[in-house]
Amino acid sequence: GTAKGYQVILTMPETMSQERRSLLKALGARLELTPGAEGMKGAIARAEALRDATPGAVILGQFVNPANPAVHERTTGEEIGADTEGKVDIFVAGDGTGGTVSGTGKAIKRHKAAVKVVAVEPESFGAYIRSFPLQRRGSRMKYHDGSVALGQYIGYAVLDLPLISQNEQCCDAVQRMRSEYLFSRKRYSDIHFQTFQDGTERYGGGGDHEALHRYLRRVYGMSNTSTLRREMKKKRLADIAPGDVLVYGAGPDHQVGHAVLVTDVAVNPRTGEKAIMVAQSSMPALTMHVVRNITNPFLSPWTVIANEDADIPISFTRFRPGDLRTWSP
Repeated sequence: GTAKGYQVILTMPETMSQERRSLLKALGARLELTPGAEGMKGAIARAEALRDATPGAVILGQFVNPANPAVHERTTGEEIGADTEGKVDIFVAGDGTGGTVSGTGKAIKRHKAAVKVVAVEPESFGAYIRSFPLQRRGSRMKYHDGSVALGQYIGYAVLDLPLISQNEQCCDAVQRMRSEYLFSRKRYSDIHFQTFQDGTERYGGGGDHEALHRYLRRVYGMSNTSTLRREMKKKRLADIAPGDVLVYGAGPDHQVGHAVLVTDVAVNPRTGEKAIMVAQSSMPALTMHVVRNITNPFLSPWTVIANEDADIPISFTRFRPGDLRTWSP
């Protein structure tokens, strides 16, 4: 737009990276940052307000403008298809508006119908979990009071996430990780969990990290694996991804509930077989750790999913395919 002499105003959440901001400014755009907690909805609302207040202004609407995927279908996709002679097996693209991945993917599929198209969300919960820092190699799991925990053999690595409560057990650790992710993205209004009797406890402390921890310590006593399982969306085992949760509540088959967080997924490109890596806390509360595969040390910390209908053995427990849950967007 600036190259053609137009004034360009771009609205975006304040959580967007500094690199992106600097690049857009260098290209001549004026940036309008909106509260991170409002997400893209807030940025779009600000754009609409600017349009209404600026004579002659228009919104190109990259989320709804069909020209967005169309230009990638006509150019990017055809170029990739031609240059690779239709031999692309997988096309991976960062997901923003969806224009690049959908338009390019559509064009490449004309060259090879079997190509797999994958959209990646760099700031997704799954990406956050996959890159979460670990304590140095050889670190030991500890209880809330700092003492070394028993059963060190079940932990493959320890996450760099100090306990904030003696009650931070399996379900609580999952809630903690989800909350820390949303807090880091300034999505404060999205931090809420279902409690007993179908209530909902919402966070209202803004950017105060200690306020978040006070909120979580309160939530730990108001929720459990059953409430976590109930509030999350059921998901097919075939679609398992980092950031998903395997969870079951106490009942006829289990005296106590349990929950583990899927930290990574690997796929054998030849057979399609999947293996997962998970992290957990347990009872009594101890530092969250990547779980060792105690039945197959050579594969550890990965656990193979035999098939979509098979149980998944994790440490001393077993999850069923129907135990997989994911978070609502």
